[in-house]
Amino acid sequence: MLLYTDENPNRFAQAKYIFNRHLDKHHVVEVKEMVVSKYGEPDDSIGDPNFGDVIYKWYLNDGIELTVSRSMYDARTSLIYTYPKHYKIYKDEADRVKRLGLAKEAEVQLNNF
Repeated sequence: MLLYTDENPNRFAQAKYIFNRHLDKHHVVEVKEMVVSKYGEPDDSIGDPNFGDVIYKWYLNDGIELTVSRSMYDARTSLIYTYPKHYKIYKDEADRVKRLGLAKEAEVQLNNF
C-alpha cells in the first residue's frame, strides 16, 4: 500500500508491505536481517522476537523512518517506509475528511426527524 499526501500527489507519505507468512514468528528476524544488510543495525528495538510484539526502527538520512514489525496477534511481519512530515499531512487531511463525513452524516440523520 502506498500513501501520498492529498495536497500534492508527488509527496510520498508511506509505503507498507505486509508479508503473508502467518504464524511464522521468526520471519520478522529474517526481514530485519535483510534491512540490516543495507542500513546497519536498527536505531530502536522493542520486544523479543521469540515472544509478542516486535518493532525495529531505522531513521534514514533522507528523513524516512523504516520500520520492521510483527504483531503478536497474527505473527505477520510488516515493512513500512514512512516520511513523517508528509504522513502527518496525510493523516491530518484524512482526519479532516472523516470529521466532515461524520458531521454530514449527523446532519442527514438530524434532518430525518
